[in-house]
Amino acid sequence: MAAAAGVLLVRPRPRASGTPPASTPPTAPAGARRAAVAVLGFANLGHEPETAWLSVALAEMMTADLAAGERLRLVSATDAARLNESLPARPGALSREALAAAHDQLDADFVVRGSYLTLSSPDGELLRVDVMLQNTSSGEIILTVSRTGAAHRLFTVVDEAAAGLRFHLGVEAPPAPVTAAAKAWCRTAPMQRASMLRASPDCGATTHSARSRCSRVPGTQVF
Repeated sequence: MAAAAGVLLVRPRPRASGTPPASTPPTAPAGARRAAVAVLGFANLGHEPETAWLSVALAEMMTADLAAGERLRLVSATDAARLNESLPARPGALSREALAAAHDQLDADFVVRGSYLTLSSPDGELLRVDVMLQNTSSGEIILTVSRTGAAHRLFTVVDEAAAGLRFHLGVEAPPAPVTAAAKAWCRTAPMQRASMLRASPDCGATTHSARSRCSRVPGTQVF
């Protein structure tokens, strides 16, 4: 099944005449100010209590992936979450007023907002993640990324979505084999990881995948 294998859909906005082709990401001059990005959160489209934990997990993992290499400045999760609570819960593009608040209150150049949905298939639970990148000054939707994959491959779903955002922000992809998102997850408290994994749609497979990744992160207590 194609969805089970995972399909990355990237829909950039049309380019103006004379801009570089999509295969060449923009690069910032040496010593230039780092772009500031606020990851505002992920809406649970299924409204399922058992998958509510993914809202926080996806935001934390996306923040970690975007921060890898320190080429971007990430707004603190606490400040981003506080602003997100004041915004409309419905997914989609933010209004100019909301973007102005993100720019003024968080000093953010870009905001990342998304949604997720778990789906059933003959091959097991699937996870679809949709992510949108917006410019807080112009209001332009820079990029939308949709990623669907097996629910127990949570790391891969987030990593590939983040790679699309990093590319269009002029930042190279995070280094393999263990990404920043995986390291951030693995270095959380073991009891917290275990609790979140037990709440996941496919606990056994997700736990096996997480243990495999965490075993390759130095200084991590594998649960």
